[in-house]
Amino acid sequence: MAPNETYTPQQVIGIVLDSMQKNDDDNEGIATVFRFASPENKSVTGPLSRFTQMIKRGYPDMLNHTSARLEDIDIAGDVATQAVWLQTQSGTEYGYQFKLSIQRGGTHDGMWMTDSVIPIGKNMGIRI
Repeated sequence: MAPNETYTPQQVIGIVLDSMQKNDDDNEGIATVFRFASPENKSVTGPLSRFTQMIKRGYPDMLNHTSARLEDIDIAGDVATQAVWLQTQSGTEYGYQFKLSIQRGGTHDGMWMTDSVIPIGKNMGIRI
């Protein structure tokens, strides 16, 4: 899976969550998440090997979560934000705020991509 201009922000968040939930030993899920990261996001978190370690160390509760609860999405022009609550296999719930934007210019022109995922609520952990 890769970004394209037909995906809505809700679909992008769904793809990212599904990829994190189904990440395997080859880290294909994390690789998909990286493909949906905006160029600006990638410039800070990349390359993929660095991004993979960042997810595994800073966001392990996102990997292989058992369920997701999504709050209403807020879309204002070219920016979308959505709070997401993930339940881990141990039953703990963690919250994250997703921020996406439509890319303007370049190879991803017109595509919604992830700018940031920030922990919210208790035990906020590491931010990327």
